Amino acid sequence: MRLFVVGGSELKSAEGTTHGEPLAMSMYAIRLQPLKSLLHNRSTAKQCWFADDATGGGPLEKVKQWWEELRETGPPLVYYPNSKKCWLVVKPEKEGRAKEMFAGTGINITTEGRKHLGAALGSRSYLEQYVSGKVEDWLGEVKRLAEFARSQP
Repeated sequence: MRLFVVGGSELKSAEGTTHGEPLAMSMYAIRLQPLKSLLHNRSTAKQCWFADDATGGGPLEKVKQWWEELRETGPPLVYYPNSKKCWLVVKPEKEGRAKEMFAGTGINITTEGRKHLGAALGSRSYLEQYVSGKVEDWLGEVKRLAEFARSQP
C-alpha cells in the first residue's frame, strides 16, 4: 500500500503507482519479478509481461494451469488478476473445450481476435480488419499533416 499526502490529508492506494510516475515501470518490474519467476517454475505456459499486464500462452491445459497459479499466488504478492478484463483467443475448433475448461472463471473467450500490446492476435479476418483500421488512421494523420504544411511550411 502506498500513502500520498495531499494538503495534509492521506490518500491510500491499495496497489499500483501514480499515473505517469517516472519510476512506475521499474517499480512494476521489481515488484512482479518474484511472481513471474514463481509462475515460470510452476507452469510450462509461455508468459509475457508488460508493466502489470500478464499474458499466458500455449495449449489450453497449460494456460489454465498458469491462470490458476496466477490467481493463487498473485494476491499474496500484491497482484490481483481481474478475469473480467481477460481474453482467451482460441482457434474455432478449440472454442468448445475452452468454454468448458474456463467455465465460471469470468474470462472472455473469442475465436475472432483481440488487440494485444498494439498488435492483433487471432483470425486472419480480425488481423485484416485491425490493420485496415490502422492504415485508415495513419492516412488521416498524414492528410492532416499535409494540410498543416500548406500554412506552416
